[in-house]
Amino acid sequence: QGVRFFNESHNALLPDLKNKKVFVIFPKFSSLAQKIMIEKEVIAEKKFVLKEFGRFGVKPSVQVVGIEPNDSEIMAAIAQMKKSEVTIYFCFDAHLHPSNKKLLNEVQNASRTAVIGFLRDPYDIELLKPSIPALTCGGWRACQIRAIIERISK
Repeated sequence: QGVRFFNESHNALLPDLKNKKVFVIFPKFSSLAQKIMIEKEVIAEKKFVLKEFGRFGVKPSVQVVGIEPNDSEIMAAIAQMKKSEVTIYFCFDAHLHPSNKKLLNEVQNASRTAVIGFLRDPYDIELLKPSIPALTCGGWRACQIRAIIERISK
């Protein structure tokens, strides 16, 4: 399955990440590994994100947050967003988890430039401001996350 934009005009809104201070917020999938199969490479979340963005010459700062991020994680993310030129949030079920919805709102409001990678399903689109580019691959497996990173990084 290919990467899909929720609004094709958003394709033109993707920022050039080269030579920018990029901040990536990524869910802590390793916390689910005891319950469901999480791919080995994704369990080391920060290493995985750095490697995949690194393939395109992008060296982001990375914050791994809980599947349901707590207030201190959200506050730390806000502080980092203010220091960054681009924030990329890999959003996992904000329509089901109030803390993810809160973080999604903060990303949209506190970031200079935001890009959202929706993981799992498209329902979170209802929570998105029309001006924010968002894309999905319909899931959260390594190949799907890689496809989103590749599209954002080109």
